[in-house]
Amino acid sequence: MRILGLSREIPEFHRYMQFILDFLNDHGKNPHQGELTFDKMYAFRDYETVLACFLPLLGYKDEPAVQYIAEKRISILYNFAKQKRYDIKLK
Repeated sequence: MRILGLSREIPEFHRYMQFILDFLNDHGKNPHQGELTFDKMYAFRDYETVLACFLPLLGYKDEPAVQYIAEKRISILYNFAKQKRYDIKLK
């Protein structure tokens, strides 16, 4: 898949994207403080959302950092949903 003609398959593009992948991999090594809650999905670490949301569309779906962020976000949503809370509002 490509976005605006860009893809992991383009060596020069991939070389520049490696900086972002390295950044996300380094970030994934840092443990999160406290319980992961719905508010925390947006309250901090917004760069995870911004950087990782388009990476699968560019061919990076199998990257460990992208997988880690996706799994973490699914876990947060699951833990929120199983509480049967529907008061979704951001602080």
